[in-house]
Amino acid sequence: MVCLANLFSELCRLLLSKKAAICYLIAFSFVVLSGCHGGRIPLATGWNLTPVVRDSETETKPTQPIMRVVSTFDWSGDHISLWVGNSRFGWIIWDPGSWFTDHPMYDGYKREKDLIVGRIPSLQTYWKWRLLDLGILAMLAFEWDISLQESERLYSIFTDGSYDTDHLPATCGVAMSRFLNKYTSFVVPGLPFSIQPVVIADKLWEYNPSRVVVMQKDKPTQVYFPKKERGIDHSETTYSHHSGPEPAQTEPQTVLKN
Repeated sequence: MVCLANLFSELCRLLLSKKAAICYLIAFSFVVLSGCHGGRIPLATGWNLTPVVRDSETETKPTQPIMRVVSTFDWSGDHISLWVGNSRFGWIIWDPGSWFTDHPMYDGYKREKDLIVGRIPSLQTYWKWRLLDLGILAMLAFEWDISLQESERLYSIFTDGSYDTDHLPATCGVAMSRFLNKYTSFVVPGLPFSIQPVVIADKLWEYNPSRVVVMQKDKPTQVYFPKKERGIDHSETTYSHHSGPEPAQTEPQTVLKN
């Protein structure tokens, strides 16, 4: 953190000098190389799209074990986090390179070495955090239904001290790419390494997620489901996410619950 502060201070000093052009180049290179920059929203085509209804402030224990990769997008900086949940421990969120400010919206939530533990925000609440703090454009939540054993193994990796979950700001892409390659090959085998969250998210569509929750600024939340011809029928699935006005009732609406 001290190194980052010193770098920022030096860049500000250069901005006021005749070396401003060089300063801008250094700053741009730092952001791009860190992996937390993009601005592009990687949406897939050819999936069933379903509007969903409002959810609660906190996440409830899922009946089906889930691995969830959440990526947020903005012109100024992208971010990526990993959520694991089951009916025993509820949820744990690895939010690498991020932090809580002193804003009241974080009251009651706890971070320990980039892990959000205890009271867990819902996707809607997490969306509001990123929207209010950073003004994001969109958020994608890729979800895979996994086995109880796989969810317990991931939970243990985060909590038994064998993996260092604490990472510097602007390194979320690197950290996530390495983790997914090392520990989640049962879901994303051979996932190409990337330092950019937007590139990782773009590739995740290819790994047959059970569903993808899509939140966009000033638009209702929607869920992408695989087409039925891919061997999956989600007509009876239930859920509960929403980030905007209620969608018009022009088609049957799926209500989802974790």
